[in-house]
Amino acid sequence: MSQLLDRLTPRYDQTPATTRVMTAAGQAHWLQGWGTLNAAVNTIMTHETDGWPRRDKSSDFVQRYLGPATGGIAHDGVGPQLYISGDGTVARFIDLTRKTYHGEWMNGISVGVETGCLYQFQMPGYDGKHVALSFKVTNDPQDVPGLALWMTSGENAQSEVCPLWETASYTGPGRGAIPDGWNIFSEQQRQMWAVLARYLTAELGLPRNLPLLPHRLRSSTISGAAAGDAFRRSVLADERADMVKRAVAAAPINIPDASFASAAAIEPAYDNAVQAATVNANTHQSTLPAPQNTQALRQQQQNNRAWTAWCKTFRGVLGHGYAGSLGYSQDQNNPALFHPHSEHDCPGALFDFHRLAREISDYWWYPFDVSGGTASVPLRAYRSFTADTPLIEYYFDETEADRTGRIVNGLLGPTSSPDTFTLEPDAPVYAMSNGELVAASFPDPGAGVSLAFTLIRHEVFYQPAHPSAVNPASPAPPAGSIDYDQAPASVYTLYMHLGRPQNMSFQTIVDANPDWLNRLLMRSKECDLGIPLYDGDPTHHGIPQAQWDNQPPGVPQRNTTLGGWRQDKALLDAFFASLSAGQVATLPRTQLTVAARVILGDYLGVAGVTKVQGGATSTGVRVEVMAPTLEAPTFTAVGSSVGAWTPGGAALPACVQYISEWARQPTAAEQTTLTGDGVNLGQLGWWTAIAQAQNTEGSLDATQRLPDNGLVFHYRPLEFAKWINGVTWASEWPKFGVTDATGAAVARPAQPTSRRV
Repeated sequence: MSQLLDRLTPRYDQTPATTRVMTAAGQAHWLQGWGTLNAAVNTIMTHETDGWPRRDKSSDFVQRYLGPATGGIAHDGVGPQLYISGDGTVARFIDLTRKTYHGEWMNGISVGVETGCLYQFQMPGYDGKHVALSFKVTNDPQDVPGLALWMTSGENAQSEVCPLWETASYTGPGRGAIPDGWNIFSEQQRQMWAVLARYLTAELGLPRNLPLLPHRLRSSTISGAAAGDAFRRSVLADERADMVKRAVAAAPINIPDASFASAAAIEPAYDNAVQAATVNANTHQSTLPAPQNTQALRQQQQNNRAWTAWCKTFRGVLGHGYAGSLGYSQDQNNPALFHPHSEHDCPGALFDFHRLAREISDYWWYPFDVSGGTASVPLRAYRSFTADTPLIEYYFDETEADRTGRIVNGLLGPTSSPDTFTLEPDAPVYAMSNGELVAASFPDPGAGVSLAFTLIRHEVFYQPAHPSAVNPASPAPPAGSIDYDQAPASVYTLYMHLGRPQNMSFQTIVDANPDWLNRLLMRSKECDLGIPLYDGDPTHHGIPQAQWDNQPPGVPQRNTTLGGWRQDKALLDAFFASLSAGQVATLPRTQLTVAARVILGDYLGVAGVTKVQGGATSTGVRVEVMAPTLEAPTFTAVGSSVGAWTPGGAALPACVQYISEWARQPTAAEQTTLTGDGVNLGQLGWWTAIAQAQNTEGSLDATQRLPDNGLVFHYRPLEFAKWINGVTWASEWPKFGVTDATGAAVARPAQPTSRRV
């Protein structure tokens, strides 16, 4: 796990646990029932923390774990194991597998992670929407589409300057209509959620698994046709489906296997599984007669036993609102009354499970969609998810032949680096895997071939795990497990011939832009709005200098809010200037405060012109997969001095090492061919600039960055995806812990369960 922990460590603040909660003094006042070790952890549970997403919010949780109670906060263990603040700092409060009261009836099998935000915050001294002494940065109703930037100017407990993007007239993705006064989670939080979840799933032995309908709430799944079908589909889309079916087949749930055949079949059986509350919903008085009228029996809200069984069986990541609240609390002033716990929308309608699911995945997806092998299909639904948008798998359920049938010769004919795909004009193109933006260019193609491209670097974990050399007594890892103590390989994907959508902009956030571009534009806008707060007022908008200078924890040292704005603005201004000029634009990977991430399935642009020949124009995209040093197992390595894709008679799949076409000067004959096919030769020589920029930036060693000479291993993109997906699936399967009716482990299926149900 060391490699995943290394990626978390720079923003991982463990001092709340190591210096306070987990000390002998910190444990001295723990109340019975919390702080004990959980026998098993099945889920990582996502939460949201009302109030500004400041780092110092973590002190509230720490106080709950210490005694005696102070400041009106009882030290009752209410809180998470971890908290992610707005700048992406991850605070740990307690050992990961120790029980805390964060997830109601799921406490004993879950690890909770709170995410700082501003959802309907209601406390004395606040207006129900904004923290006291906060202010909107501009008079504009929205600073970017649907959002306005707010800042805090100080509170007694506050230590840092804290920006926040709040909904103004928001129409973006989320569960239904989003009221004004809510905020989106910061880009730093979202990136660190992915880093943390990748680490936690590996450390706790959990699959990187989310429910099919992650935004459903328990309160909406108790009964009714939609509720029953949401249960049915969620179960059928999961690897543990048979285990859930067995759990709900017997009394008192009584849902037979046949009921899962359709929405109509499941409804009556699911409705009959509703368990009534044991406390009267109107008077909060127990509905049970004495002597059964005891506190232990006054704690059950109405629920559907089947949904509860599903949540108990599930392994992976889910939201607090998904599992929901089943309990009641006794009124301290009137012990005869019991109040239902709030069925709150947690972690909130704007928590992007569709992004998190993709960002923690190691699967590779197809770079474009097709329908029946004929036409490309519209943008994927997760760009604008709603409560019922399913998490779909975009590889295993689709047909590779529909893609390979579109392969045509590239610019240099049969020996062009693979693969160029023919697509309909403006067909959307997507990122095949998670990674970081290396470079992009969108030159004006005129009437010729588009040489616009996006280049992405990916980290590929594939080394098999072996029994521990340090502790021979430790159990051997399951067969096929990936070793996350071994450094990943650097693999690059290149998407060439991208078109420029009509409304694409390098200055404004618009739907036509690639997803990565819109995220960078939003960060740029925050810098443009934030820096004048300090520079444009001698009092720095009344915010004390100590707050401006507050240094976040972590090694290496991280920027303050103001320092991050200044540094990112300089880098992004130069980047956007290069893009606007049609030049090759690069970003230093370690200097940006907010990393330029590209997420699995991100929209990258549209198909552009791949060839202009004899008056005929062809459109599509060229996708290359290449690596500086990786020679993937099961691939036949073929050395080549020809400088082109020439696997010859080698057994396939093959990887061929040669100098990239983009790193060498075309021959005179090639120049004639390229010019005749509509290529602007002046837009070809970009490799050296990118390689030198990586070398100068210096954070990657020679095995990770593109070499100056262009000598790299090349793979067919779909063959590479098939290989790494097989490796990843073999490693993920044992984490589901699927057993048959006798308790014996079930052998790994050929591929994951279909999520298209």
